[in-house]
Amino acid sequence: LHSFPTRRSSDLTQSKKISAPLSGLCVSAFGFVSVFIHGQTPVKINSTSYGVSQKEGSQSHDAFAVKFWDETLIAVLADGAGSSSVAREAADRTVRSLLNNYETRPRSWTPQKALAEFTRLINRTLHQDSLARFGEPELITTVSVAVIEGDHLYGLNVGDSRVYLSRGGKLTQLSLDHVGQLAGMSHVLDRAVGLAAEIEPHYFEQQLQDGDIALLCSDGIFNVLDSEALAAQLHHRGAARTIVATAREQATPETLDDMSAIVLDIEKTGRLRAVNELPLEIPATLRKGDVVDGFTLVKPFQHS
Repeated sequence: LHSFPTRRSSDLTQSKKISAPLSGLCVSAFGFVSVFIHGQTPVKINSTSYGVSQKEGSQSHDAFAVKFWDETLIAVLADGAGSSSVAREAADRTVRSLLNNYETRPRSWTPQKALAEFTRLINRTLHQDSLARFGEPELITTVSVAVIEGDHLYGLNVGDSRVYLSRGGKLTQLSLDHVGQLAGMSHVLDRAVGLAAEIEPHYFEQQLQDGDIALLCSDGIFNVLDSEALAAQLHHRGAARTIVATAREQATPETLDDMSAIVLDIEKTGRLRAVNELPLEIPATLRKGDVVDGFTLVKPFQHS
Protein backbone atom coordinates (compact mmCIF):
# COMPACT_ATOMS: atom_id res chain seq x y z
CA LEU A 1 0.00 0.00 0.00
CA HIS A 2 1.07 3.56 -0.53
CA SER A 3 -0.43 6.96 0.10
CA PHE A 4 -1.36 9.93 -1.93
CA PRO A 5 -1.84 11.55 0.46
CA THR A 6 -3.86 8.91 2.32
CA ARG A 7 -3.51 5.14 2.22
CA ARG A 8 -5.41 3.23 -0.38
CA SER A 9 -8.55 1.52 0.78
CA SER A 10 -8.25 -2.03 1.99
CA ASP A 11 -11.51 -2.72 0.12
CA LEU A 12 -10.04 -3.33 -3.30
CA THR A 13 -11.27 -5.64 -6.13
CA GLN A 14 -11.40 -9.05 -7.60
CA SER A 15 -9.91 -10.02 -10.95
CA LYS A 16 -9.56 -6.96 -13.14
CA LYS A 17 -10.99 -7.11 -16.64
CA ILE A 18 -11.53 -4.26 -19.06
CA SER A 19 -13.83 -4.72 -22.01
CA ALA A 20 -14.00 -2.30 -24.91
CA PRO A 21 -15.26 -2.44 -28.50
CA LEU A 22 -11.80 -1.86 -29.96
CA SER A 23 -10.32 -3.86 -32.82
CA GLY A 24 -7.32 -5.86 -31.67
CA LEU A 25 -7.95 -5.14 -27.98
CA CYS A 26 -7.02 -8.22 -25.98
CA VAL A 27 -7.66 -7.82 -22.28
CA SER A 28 -8.29 -10.59 -19.83
CA ALA A 29 -7.76 -11.42 -16.21
CA PHE A 30 -6.57 -14.78 -17.47
CA GLY A 31 -4.33 -13.55 -20.27
CA PHE A 32 -4.02 -14.33 -23.95
CA VAL A 33 -1.50 -15.35 -26.57
CA SER A 34 -1.07 -13.21 -29.65
CA VAL A 35 0.80 -14.03 -32.84
CA PHE A 36 0.71 -11.55 -35.67
CA ILE A 37 2.39 -11.15 -39.06
CA HIS A 38 2.99 -7.97 -41.04
CA GLY A 39 3.77 -8.55 -44.71
CA GLN A 40 6.68 -10.98 -44.91
CA THR A 41 7.99 -10.09 -41.45
CA PRO A 42 6.88 -12.55 -38.76
CA VAL A 43 6.51 -11.07 -35.29
CA LYS A 44 5.58 -13.28 -32.39
CA ILE A 45 4.76 -12.04 -28.90
CA ASN A 46 3.07 -14.20 -26.29
CA SER A 47 1.22 -11.89 -23.94
CA THR A 48 -0.52 -12.76 -20.68
CA SER A 49 -2.22 -10.48 -18.19
CA TYR A 50 -3.80 -11.17 -14.83
CA GLY A 51 -4.99 -9.29 -11.76
CA VAL A 52 -6.60 -9.93 -8.39
CA SER A 53 -7.88 -7.63 -5.68
CA GLN A 54 -6.67 -7.31 -2.15
CA LYS A 55 -10.04 -8.41 -0.84
CA GLU A 56 -12.19 -10.97 -2.63
CA GLY A 57 -15.44 -9.50 -3.90
CA SER A 58 -14.28 -5.90 -3.72
CA GLN A 59 -13.28 -3.60 -6.56
CA SER A 60 -9.67 -3.29 -7.66
CA HIS A 61 -8.03 0.06 -8.27
CA ASP A 62 -5.78 -1.52 -10.92
CA ALA A 63 -6.53 -1.40 -14.65
CA PHE A 64 -4.56 -2.97 -17.49
CA ALA A 65 -4.87 -3.70 -21.19
CA VAL A 66 -2.88 -4.81 -24.23
CA LYS A 67 -3.64 -3.92 -27.83
CA PHE A 68 -1.88 -4.83 -31.07
CA TRP A 69 -2.06 -4.12 -34.78
CA ASP A 70 0.43 -4.77 -37.60
CA GLU A 71 3.82 -4.86 -35.83
CA THR A 72 2.83 -2.53 -33.00
CA LEU A 73 1.87 -3.63 -29.50
CA ILE A 74 1.02 -1.33 -26.60
CA ALA A 75 0.59 -2.48 -23.01
CA VAL A 76 -0.68 -0.13 -20.29
CA LEU A 77 -1.04 -0.74 -16.55
CA ALA A 78 -2.40 1.81 -14.06
CA ASP A 79 -2.93 1.70 -10.30
CA GLY A 80 -5.45 4.23 -9.00
CA ALA A 81 -4.31 6.10 -5.87
CA GLY A 82 -6.37 7.06 -2.86
CA SER A 83 -9.16 5.37 -0.96
CA SER A 84 -12.22 6.55 -2.91
CA SER A 85 -14.05 4.86 -5.77
CA VAL A 86 -12.64 7.43 -8.21
CA ALA A 87 -9.23 5.75 -7.93
CA ARG A 88 -10.56 2.95 -10.14
CA GLU A 89 -12.09 5.51 -12.49
CA ALA A 90 -8.75 7.31 -12.87
CA ALA A 91 -6.93 4.07 -13.70
CA ASP A 92 -9.58 2.95 -16.22
CA ARG A 93 -9.68 6.29 -18.01
CA THR A 94 -5.89 6.48 -18.23
CA VAL A 95 -5.54 3.02 -19.76
CA ARG A 96 -8.29 3.59 -22.31
CA SER A 97 -7.07 7.05 -23.26
CA LEU A 98 -3.50 5.92 -23.95
CA LEU A 99 -4.58 2.87 -25.96
CA ASN A 100 -7.11 4.72 -28.10
CA ASN A 101 -4.94 7.75 -28.80
CA TYR A 102 -1.74 5.83 -29.52
CA GLU A 103 -3.34 3.76 -32.26
CA THR A 104 -4.44 6.91 -34.11
CA ARG A 105 -1.28 8.96 -33.53
CA PRO A 106 0.01 11.12 -36.39
CA ARG A 107 2.41 9.10 -38.55
CA SER A 108 5.04 11.81 -38.25
CA TRP A 109 5.20 11.42 -34.45
CA THR A 110 7.81 9.14 -32.94
CA PRO A 111 6.63 6.63 -30.31
CA GLN A 112 8.17 8.72 -27.51
CA LYS A 113 6.55 11.95 -28.73
CA ALA A 114 3.17 10.23 -28.99
CA LEU A 115 3.45 8.74 -25.50
CA ALA A 116 4.53 12.09 -24.07
CA GLU A 117 1.69 14.05 -25.69
CA PHE A 118 -1.02 11.54 -24.83
CA THR A 119 0.15 11.25 -21.22
CA ARG A 120 0.03 15.03 -20.88
CA LEU A 121 -3.47 14.97 -22.37
CA ILE A 122 -4.95 12.46 -19.92
CA ASN A 123 -3.12 14.17 -17.05
CA ARG A 124 -4.72 17.54 -17.86
CA THR A 125 -8.10 15.91 -18.37
CA LEU A 126 -8.10 14.12 -15.01
CA HIS A 127 -6.70 17.13 -13.15
CA GLN A 128 -9.25 19.57 -14.56
CA ASP A 129 -12.09 17.08 -14.04
CA SER A 130 -11.03 16.61 -10.41
CA LEU A 131 -11.03 20.35 -9.73
CA ALA A 132 -14.46 20.74 -11.34
CA ARG A 133 -16.03 17.82 -9.48
CA PHE A 134 -14.24 17.79 -6.13
CA GLY A 135 -12.41 21.09 -5.83
CA GLU A 136 -9.07 19.28 -5.46
CA PRO A 137 -7.12 16.46 -7.15
CA GLU A 138 -8.93 13.15 -6.61
CA LEU A 139 -8.63 11.37 -9.96
CA ILE A 140 -5.05 10.21 -9.42
CA THR A 141 -3.26 7.14 -10.73
CA THR A 142 0.11 5.66 -11.53
CA VAL A 143 0.76 4.45 -15.06
CA SER A 144 3.36 2.33 -16.86
CA VAL A 145 3.41 1.91 -20.63
CA ALA A 146 5.41 -0.32 -22.96
CA VAL A 147 5.19 -0.06 -26.75
CA ILE A 148 6.87 -2.59 -29.03
CA GLU A 149 7.45 -1.52 -32.63
CA GLY A 150 9.78 -3.55 -34.80
CA ASP A 151 12.74 -4.49 -32.63
CA HIS A 152 12.43 -1.64 -30.12
CA LEU A 153 10.59 -1.14 -26.86
CA TYR A 154 9.54 2.41 -25.97
CA GLY A 155 7.93 3.34 -22.71
CA LEU A 156 7.27 5.66 -19.83
CA ASN A 157 6.00 5.59 -16.29
CA VAL A 158 4.58 7.97 -13.71
CA GLY A 159 4.34 6.83 -10.10
CA ASP A 160 5.58 3.43 -8.95
CA SER A 161 4.01 0.91 -11.32
CA ARG A 162 7.06 -0.76 -12.83
CA VAL A 163 8.37 -2.03 -16.16
CA TYR A 164 11.12 -4.66 -16.21
CA LEU A 165 13.05 -6.34 -19.02
CA SER A 166 14.36 -9.87 -18.64
CA ARG A 167 17.19 -11.05 -20.89
CA GLY A 168 19.14 -14.25 -20.38
CA GLY A 169 18.02 -14.52 -16.77
CA LYS A 170 19.06 -10.95 -15.91
CA LEU A 171 16.31 -8.55 -14.83
CA THR A 172 16.57 -4.81 -15.47
CA GLN A 173 14.13 -2.21 -14.19
CA LEU A 174 13.38 0.25 -17.00
CA SER A 175 10.96 2.41 -15.04
CA LEU A 176 11.73 4.83 -12.21
CA ASP A 177 9.80 4.87 -8.92
CA HIS A 178 8.35 8.31 -8.15
CA VAL A 179 8.05 7.92 -4.38
CA GLY A 180 9.19 9.70 -1.24
CA GLN A 181 12.92 9.38 -0.60
CA LEU A 182 12.87 9.74 3.19
CA ALA A 183 12.79 6.71 5.47
CA GLY A 184 9.30 5.30 5.79
CA MET A 185 7.99 7.29 2.81
CA SER A 186 8.39 4.71 0.05
CA HIS A 187 4.61 4.19 0.04
CA VAL A 188 3.97 7.88 -0.72
CA LEU A 189 3.85 8.90 -4.38
CA ASP A 190 5.54 12.19 -5.25
CA ARG A 191 4.43 12.08 -8.90
CA ALA A 192 1.23 10.71 -10.47
CA VAL A 193 -1.20 11.22 -13.33
CA GLY A 194 -3.86 13.77 -12.39
CA LEU A 195 -2.02 15.22 -9.40
CA ALA A 196 -0.95 18.52 -10.97
CA ALA A 197 -1.65 20.51 -14.12
CA GLU A 198 1.70 19.50 -15.62
CA ILE A 199 3.46 16.16 -15.56
CA GLU A 200 7.02 14.85 -16.05
CA PRO A 201 7.07 11.13 -16.89
CA HIS A 202 10.18 8.99 -16.87
CA TYR A 203 10.97 7.77 -20.42
CA PHE A 204 12.95 4.74 -21.52
CA GLU A 205 13.89 2.94 -24.73
CA GLN A 206 15.43 -0.49 -25.28
CA GLN A 207 16.47 -2.42 -28.36
CA LEU A 208 14.95 -5.89 -28.21
CA GLN A 209 16.31 -9.34 -28.95
CA ASP A 210 14.47 -12.58 -29.63
CA GLY A 211 13.67 -14.19 -26.28
CA ASP A 212 13.40 -10.97 -24.27
CA ILE A 213 10.53 -10.67 -21.78
CA ALA A 214 8.93 -7.43 -20.59
CA LEU A 215 6.96 -7.26 -17.35
CA LEU A 216 4.58 -4.50 -16.25
CA CYS A 217 3.29 -4.78 -12.70
CA SER A 218 1.69 -2.83 -9.87
CA ASP A 219 3.34 -2.31 -6.49
CA GLY A 220 1.34 -5.18 -5.04
CA ILE A 221 3.65 -7.53 -6.96
CA PHE A 222 7.12 -6.11 -6.31
CA ASN A 223 6.38 -5.33 -2.67
CA VAL A 224 6.16 -9.10 -2.20
CA LEU A 225 8.44 -10.54 -4.88
CA ASP A 226 11.89 -8.94 -5.01
CA SER A 227 14.00 -8.63 -8.18
CA GLU A 228 15.62 -12.03 -7.68
CA ALA A 229 12.25 -13.76 -7.38
CA LEU A 230 10.84 -11.95 -10.41
CA ALA A 231 13.96 -12.76 -12.43
CA ALA A 232 13.53 -16.46 -11.62
CA GLN A 233 9.86 -16.38 -12.62
CA LEU A 234 10.59 -14.75 -15.97
CA HIS A 235 13.64 -16.92 -16.65
CA HIS A 236 11.29 -19.91 -16.49
CA ARG A 237 8.84 -18.10 -18.83
CA GLY A 238 6.30 -17.63 -16.04
CA ALA A 239 2.97 -16.21 -17.20
CA ALA A 240 1.24 -13.24 -15.56
CA ARG A 241 -1.18 -15.49 -13.68
CA THR A 242 1.69 -17.50 -12.19
CA ILE A 243 3.49 -14.36 -11.04
CA VAL A 244 0.35 -12.90 -9.45
CA ALA A 245 -0.56 -16.20 -7.79
CA THR A 246 2.95 -16.57 -6.35
CA ALA A 247 2.89 -13.02 -4.97
CA ARG A 248 -0.55 -13.62 -3.48
CA GLU A 249 0.57 -16.79 -1.76
CA GLN A 250 3.66 -15.15 -0.25
CA ALA A 251 2.00 -11.90 0.80
CA THR A 252 1.62 -11.08 4.49
CA PRO A 253 -1.36 -9.14 5.90
CA GLU A 254 0.84 -6.04 5.74
CA THR A 255 1.87 -6.51 2.07
CA LEU A 256 -1.43 -7.85 0.68
CA ASP A 257 -2.70 -5.43 -1.97
CA ASP A 258 -4.23 -5.32 -5.44
CA MET A 259 -1.92 -7.32 -7.71
CA SER A 260 -1.74 -6.97 -11.49
CA ALA A 261 0.80 -7.98 -14.11
CA ILE A 262 1.32 -8.04 -17.87
CA VAL A 263 3.98 -10.32 -19.36
CA LEU A 264 5.18 -9.80 -22.94
CA ASP A 265 7.24 -12.81 -24.07
CA ILE A 266 8.96 -11.67 -27.27
CA GLU A 267 9.72 -14.83 -29.23
CA LYS A 268 10.54 -12.99 -32.45
CA THR A 269 11.04 -9.28 -33.12
CA GLY A 270 10.20 -7.36 -36.28
CA ARG A 271 13.71 -6.93 -37.63
CA LEU A 272 12.74 -6.40 -41.29
CA ARG A 273 10.44 -3.55 -40.38
CA ALA A 274 13.21 -2.00 -38.32
CA VAL A 275 15.53 -2.17 -41.32
CA ASN A 276 12.87 -0.72 -43.62
CA GLU A 277 12.48 2.27 -41.31
CA LEU A 278 16.16 3.22 -41.48
CA PRO A 279 16.71 6.51 -43.35
CA LEU A 280 17.62 6.04 -47.01
CA GLU A 281 20.53 8.21 -48.03
CA ILE A 282 20.88 8.80 -51.78
CA PRO A 283 24.16 10.45 -52.89
CA ALA A 284 23.81 13.41 -55.25
CA THR A 285 26.47 11.91 -57.52
CA LEU A 286 28.04 8.48 -57.80
CA ARG A 287 31.68 7.76 -58.68
CA LYS A 288 33.66 4.61 -59.27
CA GLY A 289 34.87 3.21 -55.97
CA ASP A 290 32.01 4.69 -53.86
CA VAL A 291 30.71 2.31 -51.17
CA VAL A 292 26.91 2.28 -50.79
CA ASP A 293 25.23 0.07 -48.17
CA GLY A 294 28.30 -2.20 -48.12
CA PHE A 295 28.62 -2.47 -51.91
CA THR A 296 31.46 -0.94 -53.97
CA LEU A 297 30.48 0.82 -57.18
CA VAL A 298 32.49 -0.61 -60.09
CA LYS A 299 31.09 1.55 -62.90
CA PRO A 300 28.47 4.31 -62.64
CA PHE A 301 25.84 4.83 -65.31
CA GLN A 302 26.40 8.03 -67.28
CA HIS A 303 23.88 10.16 -69.04
CA SER A 304 24.41 10.17 -72.82
